[in-house]
Amino acid sequence: MVGKVGMVDLLKANLLQILFPPYCCGCGQPLVDTDDRNWCCSCLARVVYVTSPLCPLCGMGLSSDAGDHDRWCFSCLKHQPPFDKARSLVQYGDPIRTLLHRLKFNADTRVTAGLRSLVKKGGGCFENKEYDLIVPVPLFPARLRKRGLNQALVLARIFFADQSEKIDPTILIKAKNTPAQSGLGGPARRKNLVGSILVKPGTKLEKKRICLVDDIFTTGATASECSLILKEKGAANVDVVTFARA
Repeated sequence: MVGKVGMVDLLKANLLQILFPPYCCGCGQPLVDTDDRNWCCSCLARVVYVTSPLCPLCGMGLSSDAGDHDRWCFSCLKHQPPFDKARSLVQYGDPIRTLLHRLKFNADTRVTAGLRSLVKKGGGCFENKEYDLIVPVPLFPARLRKRGLNQALVLARIFFADQSEKIDPTILIKAKNTPAQSGLGGPARRKNLVGSILVKPGTKLEKKRICLVDDIFTTGATASECSLILKEKGAANVDVVTFARA
């Protein structure tokens, strides 16, 4: 039986639910007829998780026309990237695009609850692997001050909430204020990043297993440049985890 105090608490909770209903983080509509306190059924149905068949190296989703088994994509067969494995949780499109833009450009951390719930629903986007270091992709200091946060660091803390002591946002340094990658093609993205990312002087990376975290995997230029620098400094393994895959 529910005691008198418990009944009062229950009534308060129901009253608050009526007066201040939760809103969908995707469309902003009140959440009714759903047990999810972050997503409405309509927005949740538009979230597409990246699952097999996919490229076991870069993590790109593949057509099932040639079977349901994972296989290397043409790009990785032609030019193997410097990272060991890349995985993304969901495909990049609305409502994910909207949430990541709010986080990235408006420093709106209210979206983190919705992002965190998707990680739980999807079971993560990689095997439960132990890393020595978890490294967010860096921002140039002036851009970091302008934005107010590094979205890659926020996502690293969501993905690795139980390994927060391994997250180090100081290992990689963005040494050049390069133009934004958005709007650039693959070759231009790679050229844009050359020489712009450095490892903090004195950092010991020999034989370290590293997970690099970013928000979106587009052409892989950023992931490749960071992975190359980390391996040049002795890292034994570099996996890449991003929230979304373009």
